[in-house]
Formats: sequence, C-alpha cells, structure tokens
Amino acid sequence: MLPEIATPGNWLSQATDGVRCRVAHFLLPPDPVPLERPSLSQLARPGARLPRFVAECAVARKYLDLLGPLDWDHFPERDPYRPWPGPQPAPRAPFVAAYLVKLDQGKRYMTHLRQYLVEHPALVWTLGFELAPSPDFPWGFDVNASLPSSRQFSRILRTLDNDALQFLLSGTVALIGHELPDDVHFGDVVAGDTKHIIAWVKENNPKVYVEDRYDKTKPFQKNGCPKFH
Repeated sequence: MLPEIATPGNWLSQATDGVRCRVAHFLLPPDPVPLERPSLSQLARPGARLPRFVAECAVARKYLDLLGPLDWDHFPERDPYRPWPGPQPAPRAPFVAAYLVKLDQGKRYMTHLRQYLVEHPALVWTLGFELAPSPDFPWGFDVNASLPSSRQFSRILRTLDNDALQFLLSGTVALIGHELPDDVHFGDVVAGDTKHIIAWVKENNPKVYVEDRYDKTKPFQKNGCPKFH
C-alpha cells in the first residue's frame, strides 16, 4: 500500500485511464466483440482490426505497443496431450503477458494485478484470456468470470515451464539488439564481476600464517608491552 500512496500522481493517472475506458464502453454504440482473438503480435501489427472498445482504451493500446513486438506466435505452449494436470491446460501466454503488466504497473500482489485487470476489460480482451460471454456488459463478456483467481495466477507463476522463461529472455534480448545502432556490435563483449569468498583454506587461517602470535611458549604482547606472569 505504501508505494501506491507515495505516488499519488501515478495512481490518479491509472484511475483516470480506467474510468475513461469504462465511460467509452458505455457511450459508444455496441459492436460485435469477437471472443476468439489472434496473438498479441498479430493484434499489434499496423492495420490490425480491433474492436472499438479496445481501440478507444489507452491502457489496452499501451500494452499492445509494449508487448506486441515479442514473438507471441511462437510462444512455447504446453503440450495439450500432457496427462497432467489435464488434457486441455489453459494457455500460458495470457498469464505471461499479465505478469509483464504486473511488473510494469509495480503491482506487488496477484490480488492487485487481478483488480487492475478487472478495471480494464479491453486489456483482458487484448491479453487473450478465455472469455465468459455475458449480455449484461456492453463488451459482451463478464470480466470477473473470465479471469483466473489470484491463487491461480500465483500457482501458474510457480509452475511455469522453463521454455516460457527462455522465450521472454531470448525475445527481449533480440528486441534490444534491434533497437541499437548498426555500428554497435551487440553481444560481442561479455563483462563479469567477481567477489572474493571466504573459504576454509590455509591462507584464511591466522594460526597458520601468523604463527608467532599464537605461540604459547612466547609471552603475550598487547600494544607492544609483554605480559608478565
């Protein structure tokens, strides 16, 4: 709570964006909202057709620009024939995209992330979560019912396959390389840093390399004065 209170400007800006998106949903005439969507990469391409409530939402457009450059078309989804935890596991790409939103928004807990998504239906549509159709909402689906629980968000993050993490690492490194000037030889130099670690070796044992100080046959000296018996 403290970081959010400490930055009232950011909090107010986020709240204003959420209200603006919701007002736009109710003021604009309803249009068909497809429940099946292409990947984030395809949605972010120039000329991609977006529902009106998505195109008018600044938050959804922001994360299309931020996350769209990653190659979501080749995201390593889990094998649908894997016997555990079931034959039809939920797609992991929407979860991974939501985790990136969590990092960008500085949300500390999954409950905060989920609440943020509930407040931005267009973003939920954009990320690709399976939608629960409902005629009670102008965008055609129940946002709260479409989102996993906070515990599910946490469980998926703990059990996320390493292939998904490697996808993010490789994708972000490739994007960094594309953004650099041509005269920069990206990746040619690898820098590292080291720090000494104390170990139980002879060089770290004072009784070995300062033998006179621990010689019981010699008088103990303190501040240059011998000890008298």
